[in-house]
Amino acid sequence: MASPEYLFLRAAKTLPLVHLIAFGYSLCGTYYLNDAGQGAALSSAAKISRYLARCEGMHGIKKARQALRHVLDNAASVREAATAMKLTLPCRMGGYGLPHPMLNQRIDLPSPARVNLGKSHVRIDLCWSACGVGVEYDSDAWHTGGTQITHDSRRRNELACLNFDIITVTNDEMKSVADMDRIAKALANKLRIRKRPTVKGYDRLKVDLRDILEGWA
Repeated sequence: MASPEYLFLRAAKTLPLVHLIAFGYSLCGTYYLNDAGQGAALSSAAKISRYLARCEGMHGIKKARQALRHVLDNAASVREAATAMKLTLPCRMGGYGLPHPMLNQRIDLPSPARVNLGKSHVRIDLCWSACGVGVEYDSDAWHTGGTQITHDSRRRNELACLNFDIITVTNDEMKSVADMDRIAKALANKLRIRKRPTVKGYDRLKVDLRDILEGWA
């Protein structure tokens, strides 16, 4: 049976770069269930990197290493992975070039918040913990209904008390380049980053990336 790391290198022979990055997210994410019905990553960026270090000179190695620089561990869904790619891929690929966050970062809660939420910790989809900033993808499937909406609101209020500033991204916003422009600008401001993309044809590149990721996610 081929290892996930070998499959990533083999995929580099045929997949375009952005598709290869998306494949890397799939290997390193937790949205595939194991035999126990739990989300478990097939690999990690570190494991793939160690494997590629032993494959010097093999066909596809250059593209595989280039793609791996943009792969993040622990995406819990395809749409989370797509959100991370849009925000962090470089402008020449149609992304916004923001710093890499931690995905599904665990945030331990103090005692009052534990009682309020009924749990000891929360996880933020995309988290820049040093800046106290996070992004949450609101799936239509999981964030509807009165009980869930109340829980989500309470959760964000608790994070606000911990000085976390949360930006929400909805499914409709993911499909809109204009909305993602606005979200990326707000996020860059919160991260204290000033970026002025100078890539030729950048608007077209953003549309192309959106179409690729909508087809994947």
